[in-house]
Amino acid sequence: LRSDLLTMGNTIAGLLGRPVGRALVQAVFAAETAPELAALARRQLEAGAAAPAAAFVARATARGEWRADASPVLLLSTLVGAMLHRLKFERRPLNEAFVVELVDFLLLGVTPRAVPAARSQRTRASRRPRPSS
Repeated sequence: LRSDLLTMGNTIAGLLGRPVGRALVQAVFAAETAPELAALARRQLEAGAAAPAAAFVARATARGEWRADASPVLLLSTLVGAMLHRLKFERRPLNEAFVVELVDFLLLGVTPRAVPAARSQRTRASRRPRPSS
């Protein structure tokens, strides 16, 4: 899953770093003044991500690396949103180090979680009937 996300992240970062990617993003943000253009740009951006995302989620699910309740849409929205925030608001470049840090952070949200032993024991203890006073 990590390598798939790094590939996707670096691909998106590469697109956003090129003039065509920046133009598509600008067009999406122009929804107020040019809704048809914004819709076309949004479809173009989504079309490039949908199939690879569905494929890596299916592979990750089969390997037990993806929680059943984790949203692929939210993951991709967060990935792209963080990149756009870095580019547009922070005015910082999308480099490989940033993509690695972002992907590692996102993985914490979609991978299965082990229940810590102490929490597991508390949960079992809370299910036991309490002695009446």
